[in-house]
Order: sequence, then C-alpha cells, then structure tokens
Amino acid sequence: MHNSNFTDYKIARASDVPDEHVVTLIENPQSDGPYGARGIGELTMLSIPPAIAGAIFDATGVQMFKLPMTPESIWTTIKQQKPELLARKR
Repeated sequence: MHNSNFTDYKIARASDVPDEHVVTLIENPQSDGPYGARGIGELTMLSIPPAIAGAIFDATGVQMFKLPMTPESIWTTIKQQKPELLARKR
C-alpha cells in the first residue's frame, strides 16, 4: 500500500487478511542460545519497564532507573530523591 500522506492512509481491516497464509520456517540457530534456540518474547519487555517507571514518576515525582522496581526500591528512591515527601508535618 503506497500513500503519500496520513490523511489518505487506509487502515487494514479483517476483510483485508488473505484467506490462506503460507509460512516458511528457516532454521538459523543462535550460537550462544541453549541448543541453538533463539529468543522470541524479549521485544515485549522493551516498553513495559519505561511505562511503569513513568507511572511511578507521575505518582511520586521520583525517577526510577533500575530493575526490579519493587516497593522497597521505590521507597529507597523516594528517600534519596525526595526526602521532603517523607517528612512529617506537625
């Protein structure tokens, strides 16, 4: 599909899916994987930690840069970056 701009861009619909799919598997083992296995699910991990870190920043105002983002690590980061949030007001 060739479009010169996004105004005329046609979004694919279910009716645009072909009736038959031909799948060709090519074996290309990865040298450092167990038994030559290749990873397939890692791409989903690229966006989740930054999204969680962004939500933590929106909620607390602290920036998280290390995984895992456990409650304990969030608490430690708040104590380091925003100690005034933990100070009691009397």
